[in-house]
Amino acid sequence: MTASAANGFGNVVFDPSATTCQVNPYNFHPEFSTSTPQTRNVAAAHTYNVAFSDEIGHFEYCAKVGTDPNSTCLQPLGADTNDGDTAGPDPAGDDDFCLPASASLKVKIGGCLDIDGDFDGVSYNFTWPGSISNPVADRLLNPRSFLFTSPTVRGRNFTSMAFESDISRNESDDTAFRVDTPCQRHVLNPSDPSPGTGCVNPPPNSVFYPFYSTRQVGGMCMWQEGGPYIPGTTNKFGGSAHAEYGPLRVISYPTSPFGAVTKRLNDFRRNLSTMPCPAT
Repeated sequence: MTASAANGFGNVVFDPSATTCQVNPYNFHPEFSTSTPQTRNVAAAHTYNVAFSDEIGHFEYCAKVGTDPNSTCLQPLGADTNDGDTAGPDPAGDDDFCLPASASLKVKIGGCLDIDGDFDGVSYNFTWPGSISNPVADRLLNPRSFLFTSPTVRGRNFTSMAFESDISRNESDDTAFRVDTPCQRHVLNPSDPSPGTGCVNPPPNSVFYPFYSTRQVGGMCMWQEGGPYIPGTTNKFGGSAHAEYGPLRVISYPTSPFGAVTKRLNDFRRNLSTMPCPAT
């Protein structure tokens, strides 16, 4: 992780007797300043090292929350209904850890925070910037995209990059709530009968899946996330999640200090031999 005092990053000063909070701003940098595709995270679904990442899902509309320990939704809304209009039982059973509308500070919306393993929640719809082709409707209904630059090391750009999404990890029957064919992601230790079957990009039930694109802002190349219709976009990298994130990738994970590994199809990944959006 990297963060900057110039952008407001800091830690809250510990003072239990204080009546107001004080923040000590500072810059946070990673321990190492060099990287290659081989220096990856070996304890997560993603294989990133130097990367930008976000996590979507975890929000589905709910009209009534139960009092059970998991705060299960008693009246799901949106796609988690019997006919799309009338609240009814959640067909996938992933509407847990829910909060009522009364818990909202401003906009009164109830919702559930579980994994959204059937990919039909708010994050998987036309709710992203540039996901609606009509620019007026998109501007009225969706937010603007956040912008960020490519990382650098001591002022120098990296020479290559990759797009990666762990869709297949979340489509597996041991993590998701798939009601159709789950992703067979285990290649070795343990193995599935037909590795790769059921692993699809974009995920099933999703109406839309976001991807990254670029545009110029003040003479600098910036990354953004959303759909193909963001004004000023210069490179869409195929214009869809299917095109951008590429094919399934077999990933090896160490399971012991003696060389044993487990292999899994946890990610869709597309490697680029160049850096298409260098920071200047």
